Amino acid sequence: MSSTTPAYELTFESVPAGATRTSADIVQVHRTDALGAGGHPVYADAGGTIRAEISDRGEVRMIATSARQVLRRPVCCRALVPLGWAGAKRARRADLVRALD
Repeated sequence: MSSTTPAYELTFESVPAGATRTSADIVQVHRTDALGAGGHPVYADAGGTIRAEISDRGEVRMIATSARQVLRRPVCCRALVPLGWAGAKRARRADLVRALD
């Protein structure tokens, strides 16, 4: 992974309180102009609710966007690598779901 990666998919485990794992929430985040406390780029989802500092080794540090936000740690961070032409992106959601099983 490179610090110039334009986007990542963060996978969060969806587990209701007292229940077994049922599914995964996948959120796509894009690079912003900001740098986090560790000096790595900050990525945010389209609504700005989820912000994360992601290192060049794929280490994720979640950043609170409000005073009462409960931060969840992603179980998977996957770079979305642009393909050669037309700016197409390659994302393997099936691989992410398998990784959680």
